[in-house]
Amino acid sequence: MKIFSKNKGEAVRESLIRSVDKAYKRTQTRWVKLMERLTKNFRRRTWLLVLIIYGIWAISLCCYIILSALI
Repeated sequence: MKIFSKNKGEAVRESLIRSVDKAYKRTQTRWVKLMERLTKNFRRRTWLLVLIIYGIWAISLCCYIILSALI
């Protein structure tokens, strides 16, 4: 006679999934709070500079990938 419908393996797996999900959300929340604290004093000019640097980096990476595929 079964008292619980799930076996121990499924219960452990669900518990592990919940703990990993909780840790992921906690890490994500801490990262957001850190980035908000670090960038709260950025002006428009600083954001534009960050955007330009990111754009140059992204274009360079794409060019590198394309060129490495051709060679």
